[in-house]
Amino acid sequence: MDALIVLLISMAILVPFAFLGKKVQIVTKFILPFDFITISVIINIILVTFVLPMFISIPSLGMWSIPAIIGYALGYTLSSRKDWMMIITTNPAEDPIPVIIRPIMPYTNKHGQLCVQDQKNIELAKRLIFDVHHTVYCNGSLNPNMARTAYKDPLFVWMKGHGVLLDFLYEDEEPQYAEVGRIHRKKVKNADGSKSYITYRKKVRCYHTEMYLPEPACSNPLERMLREEAHRKDIRELHRVTMENIELKEEVQREFIVDVAEVFIDSVVKSKPAYALHKHMKEDRGADNSDNSGYEDEEGEGEDNDAVQ
Repeated sequence: MDALIVLLISMAILVPFAFLGKKVQIVTKFILPFDFITISVIINIILVTFVLPMFISIPSLGMWSIPAIIGYALGYTLSSRKDWMMIITTNPAEDPIPVIIRPIMPYTNKHGQLCVQDQKNIELAKRLIFDVHHTVYCNGSLNPNMARTAYKDPLFVWMKGHGVLLDFLYEDEEPQYAEVGRIHRKKVKNADGSKSYITYRKKVRCYHTEMYLPEPACSNPLERMLREEAHRKDIRELHRVTMENIELKEEVQREFIVDVAEVFIDSVVKSKPAYALHKHMKEDRGADNSDNSGYEDEEGEGEDNDAVQ
């Protein structure tokens, strides 16, 4: 077979499968082609190219599976590169504090909520079949704010993506469930022997994550460029936080000085020479008070005698 014909046929196979891979990635929102739709496509390609020749004599059919798989993988990976990003955060509860790097695929559902697609087939099936999404709350625009960051997934695949530095990441520890599917009726027997029906719907587990960006990153980068007020807002916020920090440091210093002075005064008063001097001063003060009271009594008696005369 002529090389030009082979090249043209290969391109004719590669291009449609590249668009197919792109379309599947947009639907599944996976970073790597390990979703169940991709697995089924690869299985079908293998079946067609290797099993079909057992029943139908088609020359060189197996070799055309190579451009099909290459085109599918190429379209899939190129489509995912522009959407996924790395989130970078820490966990202060652990010692030493680790740096957590995790790839995410953010998207917006039909209700306008920010969501991420978990890279698991069970979560993909929940979204496609039951419309259950992993919702995300973020205090700002989830835009990359760091350079490209390397990451190695559990399958030992090295990836590089734009990083998003988070101040805090919180994931619900208690499981949450969403009711899905049609309403079912179930007959139950009551305590008095009568029968009644209860309605229920199936429940599947859903997830919610809260992501908190550092304060300067809460503003949209485009907004900071186009609107000077957003930049001034960031400066005012930084100034306010700085002044609060200074006031807290001064308050801590004042409290420390007061505590040290109280401890010093207590130690001086409770010492033996100071205690004896304090006791002597109290006795002298008591004697002065008694003398003054006697003098006032004598004056009072003299006034009474003058009044009688």
